[in-house]
Amino acid sequence: MSIRTDFQILLNKAIKREDLLVEGNIGKYQSLGSLNNLKAKQQMFDLINKDYFKGKSPFSKRLTLTEIDDSTMQEVFTLMSEDIDAANTIFNLKRTGIGSGEILMAYLVENLVIGGGSADVDLNLFDPKSGKFLSAGIAELKEVTRTNDGFLKGWRTGARHAAIRAQAIADIRNLYLAVRDSITELDPTTKAGQAAVISAAKGEYSALLKYFEDLDAIPAAADRDFKLKQGTKGEIIVKFQGNVIGNIGDAKTISEINKILSQDVNTNVKTYRQIEEEVAKGFGDIDEKFVFIRTTGKSEKKKIQGIYYKEKLPDNAKELKISEVTQNTIKVKVKIWYIIDRTKNKEKKWQHSKNF
Repeated sequence: MSIRTDFQILLNKAIKREDLLVEGNIGKYQSLGSLNNLKAKQQMFDLINKDYFKGKSPFSKRLTLTEIDDSTMQEVFTLMSEDIDAANTIFNLKRTGIGSGEILMAYLVENLVIGGGSADVDLNLFDPKSGKFLSAGIAELKEVTRTNDGFLKGWRTGARHAAIRAQAIADIRNLYLAVRDSITELDPTTKAGQAAVISAAKGEYSALLKYFEDLDAIPAAADRDFKLKQGTKGEIIVKFQGNVIGNIGDAKTISEINKILSQDVNTNVKTYRQIEEEVAKGFGDIDEKFVFIRTTGKSEKKKIQGIYYKEKLPDNAKELKISEVTQNTIKVKVKIWYIIDRTKNKEKKWQHSKNF
């Protein structure tokens, strides 16, 4: 084995030890940052300063907040803008079980605890004297990117939204099955359609949505699947899409079958627009605050671009839309009507605008 090879092996081992050391330090920050007392929070603050800033904080102060809202998040952004490079350094401190930005928020706000992956919430303010949690200081924290038309995307909703996500996935699958035979790119008898079948089986619908998201009505299939079963008295009962039509020997049942066969539109399947509206309505009914940190850049080298706040998610499909349907779940994007401008880390302002 050559000297160069030996050196490379030793270097790799040193890098691995360094990675483990950093991982361990982040674990300490997370543990201290999750305790609702000022002593633990000060220890976390001092440790980060020692490990990354030669023992002295690059920021002029720490904040003490009584609630999480538009105004207080502006205070946080103003403070981190004093040294955005330092803020980026702390923002990129993360590991499995803790979200991006949580350690940074706990560092800047002395009476804020972080939840991590297993906690009910990401951010929670507490009273500095009593340690009691403040009801106005609870919020979810999400790292996002922003689209050109002002939507924040690239984040996931939590457990409280699970039932709505599951229903949306089921509805989208039903919609796909209802239209695939009438759309060439989705028709299972075509090459493209066969690829679509594989994607749908994996719960990957994002690439398929463009073929049916603009449909105002779902065309009825040329062939209809009726189900027959024997009744208690030996009669033949007809069912269609789970609903009992009646005894096949009755003229009324035959009339209903003819009516179904003559329909041009499948009214039993929701359009994509209806699905999206139901998702927005469901999410908007959930009382939950959100703080969004917008970033650019690659993993471990993210750069903060702004902070956004939502008292709760919008309840309409104009401001909240489905952005991805992947891995048998959905991600949404949310419209933000204001932006934060920062010029050379000195000039900060919040500008409310309808146009980006």
